[in-house]
Amino acid sequence: MAVEDLPYGKQAQVDFGVYEMATSQGEVQKVYFMVMVLSRCRYKYVYFLSRPFTTADVVEAHERAFAYFEGLPQELVYDQDKLMVVSENGGDILFTEKFTAYLKVRKIETFVCHKSDPETKGKSESVVKYVKSNFLNQRPFINGEVLNAECLAWLKRTANGQVNGTTQRIPAEEFLEEKQHLGVLHPISLDWLAYEPYHVRKDNLITWKGNRYSVPEGTYKGQQTKVWVKVEEEEYLGIYDEQKEQIIKHKISLGKGQTIINSNHRRDRSKKINELMGQVAKLFPDQQTAQNYFTQLQKAKPRYIRDQLLLIRKAIHKSNEAYLGQALEFCQANSIFNAGDFTAVLDGLSLESPAPEPRLEELLAKPVNRKHLSATPQTSSIDDYESIVNSK
Repeated sequence: MAVEDLPYGKQAQVDFGVYEMATSQGEVQKVYFMVMVLSRCRYKYVYFLSRPFTTADVVEAHERAFAYFEGLPQELVYDQDKLMVVSENGGDILFTEKFTAYLKVRKIETFVCHKSDPETKGKSESVVKYVKSNFLNQRPFINGEVLNAECLAWLKRTANGQVNGTTQRIPAEEFLEEKQHLGVLHPISLDWLAYEPYHVRKDNLITWKGNRYSVPEGTYKGQQTKVWVKVEEEEYLGIYDEQKEQIIKHKISLGKGQTIINSNHRRDRSKKINELMGQVAKLFPDQQTAQNYFTQLQKAKPRYIRDQLLLIRKAIHKSNEAYLGQALEFCQANSIFNAGDFTAVLDGLSLESPAPEPRLEELLAKPVNRKHLSATPQTSSIDDYESIVNSK
């Protein structure tokens, strides 16, 4: 059924189109465009790109349209386009993150059509067909800038300058009245459009354009951790935190499947290893000699130095510490740089020493099995190690 005309300034409809144009070289160039039409006066605006629209492009096209109209309508009507709408969700329209932010800034009401419901936004769909048949048909493609300039001339001359077939009025003349009812177009900053959110992986990497780029260790704090990415100077990838403060800037890799890591983002294990060396060295009577021994041990087993130091520390706590100096001197003199061998040498020295006499209170507190007292434990002699070393 026919409905009454909407009030001036009430509504604008938005839609998108794609068209294949011929180039001067005889090739085919796809062009993508967004149309916005004021529902009451049918005053139109069209913006072209030679590549598919991103959400940032959609926002820029809106700003260009509002500047062309010199004001804001109260409501915008959309199709369920993936650049703006994530899902209908049973009536609760979920817009994409960037477009949601834009709507909050502009404070414009929105209406999203049901799927397969072209009648609701018939005005914008008619404009899409009109652009294809009247403006783009048989027009050669030169470049995007020329196409937009030609379109502005066409809008003034034809689309907005001639009588509309439905209203039987000239949109440009009707627009003079509607412009008085549009909202004030306040300037806003669109710098944030250049930022794209990316999730941080557990290994403190982000995946961007087929490559992986590092962020500092500790950036990942859970599955919802994200950073903001911005291309700078056309060759660098800037990575920012939630406050838009730069974390790191990488040179953009032209390859695919590569991992680009800033050396400062690698875990600095050397500092912790040095601290552990110092802690274990303090257990020895001659700390400097112990430090020298650990340095040589690190050269012998660089990948396992931490495990080696922990084994030595464990052996010290379990053995007789009075023989640490001898064990260290023996291993150093015979180039034994292995925590397991060091432990064996220390245990051997400890077992060869006379067992301390048990204290009377210990004997009274715990029953003694006399069979155990008479048993002789199996021991290793330090001579065994000397013979092994001398035979090499």
